[in-house]
Amino acid sequence: MSTNNAARFYWAKLEKAVTIFEAGNHDAAQDICCQLGNEFRCPRFCQVEAWMLHSRCCPDNYWFAKGSLDQALEICVSCESNDKATERDLQALADLKGSVEKLLKGRLEEYVKHWKAKGREPPTEDEWYEIADGEAGDSGDEWLEVAEDEEGNPLSGPVEAWPFEGPGKRPGCHEGTTVY
Repeated sequence: MSTNNAARFYWAKLEKAVTIFEAGNHDAAQDICCQLGNEFRCPRFCQVEAWMLHSRCCPDNYWFAKGSLDQALEICVSCESNDKATERDLQALADLKGSVEKLLKGRLEEYVKHWKAKGREPPTEDEWYEIADGEAGDSGDEWLEVAEDEEGNPLSGPVEAWPFEGPGKRPGCHEGTTVY
């Protein structure tokens, strides 16, 4: 694949992620953004745009967004030392870096404002995850749903007695065959 075709491929993939994101499927968009961000053949500006979109996939998680935007900023900083960059490339890079920094600043302001409205200092990343885990309940796993069959029997979780026998012989099996 030529360089131009490869670039078009990755930019088209990013465009698809944007379309999916705008349709409301943030998980699928997030997956595509991760692929682009981690693909070494992907154009760097495309990677930055992918990480910027990735930061929007979980709007309630400041630390997730910050991590994505930090990735984008790292790419921008690494591109600044490219000897082959033209003045135009460097200006485009500066503009893109400015956009990432603006998003970082905006997200931080929203985060601080949110926690100040609750009457406390904004929590650190570790504190935030403890708070988020605490909202799920004391044991931290109440959010898990247990799937049930049509008769209401749980399909997962602790089971008192399975409705079938475990390892052993089954009628019709060859001698010595173990059934699991």
